[in-house]
Amino acid sequence: MKLPSRFRLRKGVAAMIGAVVLIAFGCSWPGPHLQQNWAVETQFDNYQLYPDYHYYVSGDLKDPRAVLALKPGYTLDSSGWQPVNMTVNDLEQWIQALKMDSLVEYNTFPNGANIIGSKGEIAGVYYSVWELPLVQMQDENTFLLVKPRAEYRSTSHWWEFSVDDNDRTN
Repeated sequence: MKLPSRFRLRKGVAAMIGAVVLIAFGCSWPGPHLQQNWAVETQFDNYQLYPDYHYYVSGDLKDPRAVLALKPGYTLDSSGWQPVNMTVNDLEQWIQALKMDSLVEYNTFPNGANIIGSKGEIAGVYYSVWELPLVQMQDENTFLLVKPRAEYRSTSHWWEFSVDDNDRTN
């Protein structure tokens, strides 16, 4: 028996509402992830260090592309991240360079995020122009972050799209 169109429409709306609810609850469940946070961004923008945190950078030490800091008791086991003894002067130079490069190369500003541990606790902070990386836990106190990739950057716009002659097919 075929249902009247109004019932089919209601089933579609109910399915969409259900998907939205699942996504909303999925984003709020505890577990290792990054959660964007304006307060973290502001603290980095004001060159304020997180006391006693362990700092790591991704990219060249003279011009890193991402900075993260973990609370004492947490460690990072990820290739592409280098531990550093952070100073306010280093942080200021890196943030200024990152902001300048982010406008030129990525057409955006860096953003900050909390690093959330497996029990829902804030275990550290992250600051970068790149998309938020995948976060995993190797054990209760050891994080694994996938190194941010330069491919995430937005170097072209739809109005600048061009096709290379070598890519054309006859």
